[in-house]
Amino acid sequence: MKKKFTKIGGATLKAFALSIALIALMVLVLSPAAQATTTAANTKIINNARASYNDGTGTQYTPYSSVTVTVSLVSAAPSVAILSGNATTAYTGTDTPVLNNTFTVTATSNGLDTYTLTPNKTGDSNTTGGSFGTLSPASPIQLGATTVLSYVGGTKTFTVPSDGNSDGKINGIDTTSTVVINGEVHTIASITDNASGTSTIVLNTAMVAAVAAGDLIAEQKTITVPVKPGTISANGTSITVTKTLTVKSGNGSGPAQTSGSETDTWTNGLISFKKYVRNTATTCNTGNSVTFKTIKYCDAGVTGNPIGSGSNYTLEYLMVITNSGTGSVSAAKVTDTLPTEYVNYVAGSIVYYDESDNPHAVSDTSGNDNGNWTSPTITVNVGGVTPPVDSGPGGNIAAGATVHVSYQVTII
Repeated sequence: MKKKFTKIGGATLKAFALSIALIALMVLVLSPAAQATTTAANTKIINNARASYNDGTGTQYTPYSSVTVTVSLVSAAPSVAILSGNATTAYTGTDTPVLNNTFTVTATSNGLDTYTLTPNKTGDSNTTGGSFGTLSPASPIQLGATTVLSYVGGTKTFTVPSDGNSDGKINGIDTTSTVVINGEVHTIASITDNASGTSTIVLNTAMVAAVAAGDLIAEQKTITVPVKPGTISANGTSITVTKTLTVKSGNGSGPAQTSGSETDTWTNGLISFKKYVRNTATTCNTGNSVTFKTIKYCDAGVTGNPIGSGSNYTLEYLMVITNSGTGSVSAAKVTDTLPTEYVNYVAGSIVYYDESDNPHAVSDTSGNDNGNWTSPTITVNVGGVTPPVDSGPGGNIAAGATVHVSYQVTII
C-alpha cells in the first residue's frame, strides 16, 4: 500500500504561518474597554477568527469561528460618605425626637450588585441605650454600574457595553438613577438599552472632568439612618450616640466599607430655683444671700414690722430661675402663692427681668403681658428676652441663662 503525500510549497507554508499569527493576534487584541482595569459585568467579549491558505488553486478561507466570553460581576467595597454631619436637638422624652443621619453609598463593583447596610453604635452617654430605627431604603439595596466604551468630551452621551438585556436598564442603571463618574454626581436624562452590542446613557448635564474608556459609571443612593436617644440617665446633661454605617457588597459576602463616625446629641435643660427676700428699709446679713442690681437679698433671718408700726413693713421677694443644663427648657413659668392672712400684695409691684437682666413691668391683670396677680397667687411666664404672653404655656430659657422675678408685699 502506497501513501500519498501532498507537496506544499514554501509560499504556501508562509501564508499558513501568517494566518496562524493573525488568529493569535485577534484573540489577544481586544477593545480599549476590555483592556481597562474595570470592564462592566455582562459585557460580551466576542472574538472572530478564521484561517486562510493556498491549496494550489488560489487562496482559500475557512468559515469564521467565534468565541464569546461574558464578564462576571466582581464585587468591590463601596464608597460610603457622611452626608448630614453631626446633629443636635433637645431631648423631649424616651426615644424622642429621632435624629435622621444620612449617608451616600456609591457602587464600586463592575455591575449590578447587592449591598447590605449595617448601622453600628460605637458609643453612647447619659442614656439607658441609644438605638436605630428602620433604615430608608431598607437593607439590602441594589446599586448598578457599567463602564465607558467611548465619550466625546463636553457632551452628555456615553457609549457603554450592552448587558445582554433590553429592559430599559443597563446593569441596573435607569433614568431614575443618580450616578457618579470621575467624582462628579449626575442624573440621567435618557437611556438606549440594546440587547447586544452597545447601549447609550445620556446625562442631564455635561461632564466637566475628563473621561476615558474603562471609567466606571456608578450608581449612588442616599441612606437615612434614624437614631433614637433612649431614656436619659441624668437630667441637665446631654445624651450622645456615636455611630458608623457598614456597607458590604456581594449581598453581604463581599468586601465592605465602613463610614467615619458621627455623633448625635440630645441636649437637656435643668432648672434651679431659689427664692430670696429683703426688708426694703434695712440690709439683710444672715443666711445665704444674692446681690442683684446692687441690692442684697437673703434666704433667712429677714425681719419686718406690721404696717401699723409705721416703719420696716415692706418686704421685696426675688425669685432666681437658672437653666444649668445643656439645652433650653420650654413652658417655663413661676407661680407664688402668698400667705394673705399675714401679708398684702403691693399692687403693680411685679417686675420680670429677662435673660439680659432687662426689667419688664408686669401688670396685675391677665391678658396684658406675661403675668398677673389673682389673689392669692402671682403667675409670671418667664424665658427669653421678649417676655412670653401669660395666655401661653410659658417661655423658653436657654442653656446657661438666668431670669428673675420680683414683687413686694406689706406685713399686716
